[in-house]
Amino acid sequence: RGTGSAENQVVAQKIADEFKALGFKAGGTNGSYFQAFNAKGKDTQNIIGILPGETDEFIVMGAHMDHLGSMNGKVYPGADDNASGTTGLIASARAFAKNPAKLKRSVVFIAFSGEELGLIGSLYFVKNPTIDLQKVKFMVNMDMIGRYRQEFDLIGLEKTIEGHSIARELISKTNIKAKFLSEVSAGGSDHMPFEQIGIPTATFHTQLHEEYHQPTDTIDKLDKTNLKTIAGIASDLTFRLANSESITSAAYALIPIQLDGYTDGVHQRGGCEPAMASFEEIQSNLSALKPIR
Repeated sequence: RGTGSAENQVVAQKIADEFKALGFKAGGTNGSYFQAFNAKGKDTQNIIGILPGETDEFIVMGAHMDHLGSMNGKVYPGADDNASGTTGLIASARAFAKNPAKLKRSVVFIAFSGEELGLIGSLYFVKNPTIDLQKVKFMVNMDMIGRYRQEFDLIGLEKTIEGHSIARELISKTNIKAKFLSEVSAGGSDHMPFEQIGIPTATFHTQLHEEYHQPTDTIDKLDKTNLKTIAGIASDLTFRLANSESITSAAYALIPIQLDGYTDGVHQRGGCEPAMASFEEIQSNLSALKPIR
């Protein structure tokens, strides 16, 4: 599923078909579910579906659908990174579609592309929004949620009073544990462009492992039971925030990321291609974004 590859296009179409089958409003450009863009010479797209609410406010739920693809005769399956998050996104979309309860806020489901090349899809969406970003109250992101061990990382929730308390309540009803972090210690993900413009975010992440960006990141290594649990927490958090009377944001600043033991590229490890973005490149792109509130 390398960005712009035939496999990436197939996945994009399947997600768009899924959103259409669920009855979601097309949230892309020209009345479609697609938001096309070019990622370092590769044509690709974000897939956007909207479940309308009763007000003009939004909650965004996202996950990146791209991975590394095939390089040097090796296939990089990306089962955890990030087929797991994409699975969580689709499962959440299906759960929302089946729920007869009305939503206070619209929920925007986005499958981002170009994440592995430097958060390009999420950056493009924030720079070229198909909804009013002033009305986006929160963004929930799932990136690598399939390899639960002793705990998972829940990043960014201290930035809202409601989000933090809801998440703790939801987690307390499960058999898994979470580590609440202000920011990840290595890498980055699609929440960052939203965070940079002042939208509070939460990222679900089951931490790095030896198969990260390796041909061995395969489906047989996923913890499917806890993947379902974590996706359920993310989905329930999104639902609760979509219906919360208020979402109170605390003042905060973007925290510089330290790359613990990895290279100077946010996603560079193992067989990553030369087009992968460096941390400095991503930080420069993020710094160019202006807060919207």
